[in-house]
Amino acid sequence: MSTSTYEPYVPENGIRMIAEWERQDRVFMGWPTSVETCLNEANEHMFQDLRSDVAGMANAIIEFEPVVMLTDPEQITSAQEMLDARVTIVPFDFFDLWARDMLPVFVEKIDSDGKKTLVGVDFNFNGYGNKTECKKNAHLSSKLLEMYGIPKRPAHIISEGGALITDGRGTLFITDSCIVNENRNKQTKAEIERELKRVLGMRKIIWLEGVAGKDYTDGHVDCLVRYAAPGTVLLNCSFEGSTPDHWTRSNLAAEEVLKTATDADGTREVFVPCYTNFLIGNGFVLIPKFGDEESDLEAVRVVSSAFPGRKVISTGLSALACLGGGVHCFTKEQPEYHRGTIEEFVD
Repeated sequence: MSTSTYEPYVPENGIRMIAEWERQDRVFMGWPTSVETCLNEANEHMFQDLRSDVAGMANAIIEFEPVVMLTDPEQITSAQEMLDARVTIVPFDFFDLWARDMLPVFVEKIDSDGKKTLVGVDFNFNGYGNKTECKKNAHLSSKLLEMYGIPKRPAHIISEGGALITDGRGTLFITDSCIVNENRNKQTKAEIERELKRVLGMRKIIWLEGVAGKDYTDGHVDCLVRYAAPGTVLLNCSFEGSTPDHWTRSNLAAEEVLKTATDADGTREVFVPCYTNFLIGNGFVLIPKFGDEESDLEAVRVVSSAFPGRKVISTGLSALACLGGGVHCFTKEQPEYHRGTIEEFVD
């Protein structure tokens, strides 16, 4: 783990993307609506298992903080039957499961007098590069911000939430394969980097290679690296003896970058081999379990060592994992609320 001491961080442009371990008001999730909404990869039997997985996650999280389940109005009853009564079910025309990617990316606007306002960045979701039908999904971010009275900050590029990982101090991890991809953005890499720095308040972007064209996301970074704290990066390493493929090569390429990478403060990043697709919440970390007792216990041990002071809990995720996602993909935390103006924040 990193032993570096960091001074309090105040961004020069008054915008800071909030780290996921900071205090949260709630976690958003989406209730599975139909087989057709699950990236066309689920059958009816799997669909029922998907609902069980989603309910299991929500019912685990609610022990630590509020959960809002965005639910198609016609599916309210099915959600009520499976969810803990403390989970807030909100009627919402939510077309898919992937809350992380479709909902806003939260930043805080810090005024010259130190006043902080929570702001949501709309990254213009386009169905993972027009791979899926996204007419409804394209407006989910704006609709949610309006519903909760949070001002919107429009981005001038296309991205998804799972493509962006920050330390909360102006350092961002991202993959070339996802963002510098004509199915999302026509701009040059330099232009994309400038916009990310503007809209998210970044000082430094660490680019990883990623994998294009092998899954819907084109290689989201949240399945590759995560921050446990400023200066400490968790890296999804391949198992010893794994058959070389595009994913193992991506992991190895990321490891090479991390060997010399420094953050926005100039501090060398310390990386730790670890599973990365988890949710950090108020006093807990939620990870998946897959029924292999030895491996599941080892995952709890490794994640616990990365997050001292947080309880690591695990939940079954077999059906959701078959769709290619993890706990992080199906959840979206809202940081602690700082009320500002409902007017769009544009600079």
